[in-house]
Amino acid sequence: MHPNPHTTNTGPRPFADQPHRLQQALHQARRTPFTVQEHLDEHTAWGWMRWALPDDPWFADGDLPLRQIGIRPPDPTLRDRCAYRWLTRRAPARIELDHGGSVTATTLTAALAALVGLVAALKHGIPAGIALPLTILLPLLADHLPARLDARARRYVRTIDQPAAVARLRPLIAWHIQINQTARHHPTAEQRHAARLSHRALWQLAALLTHPAAPPPPADGQLAVEAQHLADLAHRCAEAAAAHHQLEHAIAQPTPDHPDLPRAEELAAPSHPLAVAADTLKDAATASRHAAGRLHQLDASPTDPTH
Repeated sequence: MHPNPHTTNTGPRPFADQPHRLQQALHQARRTPFTVQEHLDEHTAWGWMRWALPDDPWFADGDLPLRQIGIRPPDPTLRDRCAYRWLTRRAPARIELDHGGSVTATTLTAALAALVGLVAALKHGIPAGIALPLTILLPLLADHLPARLDARARRYVRTIDQPAAVARLRPLIAWHIQINQTARHHPTAEQRHAARLSHRALWQLAALLTHPAAPPPPADGQLAVEAQHLADLAHRCAEAAAAHHQLEHAIAQPTPDHPDLPRAEELAAPSHPLAVAADTLKDAATASRHAAGRLHQLDASPTDPTH
């Protein structure tokens, strides 16, 4: 498969790989005029992106605002996976009331079930002092319990929902998505290792952005450094993928025309893990190009009929 490297980082767009998901959500909003769907979650291998749906259900073109970014742990446990599933569950439909406000369909269903249970309990002789508090408690639990579970689940993932923090992390998410796409299309050991390092870097940066206090000035510098490392790693991944594809093409269909062979450069070993991965991918790309060039040279050279 041909690599698709990005030359610029414009930030992730909603459902770039699955545009039909957005159209389905907008179509569903048009079909249910009495309910409100506030957001749509895009699930990824590293977490999720929560896109805010427009107030106008007939919205057709344009970019959606990114409301929230969620980062899963690099090595998730069963508890982490459960928290991820809960936080990315389907949002309950909200029903608009005539006098303003809204209520979830779950709360409304719980209230109706509580009323039916109250009538049945009174018919069977259960004291009203017991049945009535339970009738009031059931819809309250249905309305407040999800929020309590949300707060507990957020201990095991890192969610960024402040607009300033989301804007600062969004370019880094774009680089990570590019690295993941390259690793998915060219699943070599170096590409998979680069994707794991990129995920771990996002997990560590999310800890800075989710700190209760505002990130200190050193955190801004660290974000800039990590962004530069991720950008360099993304370019190296695309370069290595292109070289690998060039080698595969040379093996399948050798031609006499071949590009100039690059000269190997001796670089000092960097200390940053992302830089080390980028350097490894650069070496792999150079080796692939060298092998492709040698194949072209062998194909172009005359053969000796005596051998």
